Amino acid sequence: PVCVTRGLVDVSGWKSRFASLPEGFWKDENQTGNVKLIRPAHDAWGIEKIVFTFCDDFLQRVYDLPYSQHPDWKPLLTSVYSALQINEGKVVRSLLASMPAGVKIPVHHDTGYWVRHTHRVHVAIETGEEVEFWVGTSADNMQQVYIP
Repeated sequence: PVCVTRGLVDVSGWKSRFASLPEGFWKDENQTGNVKLIRPAHDAWGIEKIVFTFCDDFLQRVYDLPYSQHPDWKPLLTSVYSALQINEGKVVRSLLASMPAGVKIPVHHDTGYWVRHTHRVHVAIETGEEVEFWVGTSADNMQQVYIP
């Protein structure tokens, strides 16, 4: 299977944290104390982000950015890793993505050595019936997955 449910996570803490963020926080320049990371495709698609952990394409270096250890974010990250039984030391990429209404991610394939050697986990914090999430190994066999 291309997509499976690994578990359920209580996202109420995340929602409370989001509600407390100042206007414009999702923009790189407003995240003081963290490291700015450019993701060319995602940035061009209009996806804003908060990055916690990131690896290079070859899995040679994994960077825990300052927000990964920040007391406002660490317990929230730990709650996800624990609920999904993921050892934090094995996490090579961890970030939040904000997709404003109308943003569409085109069919694409993640690239890099890391893709073949890791699993990607998506945790929906806020979603709805109008949100479509599609996965597949090629554009011809995409399957829609509903995340309540």
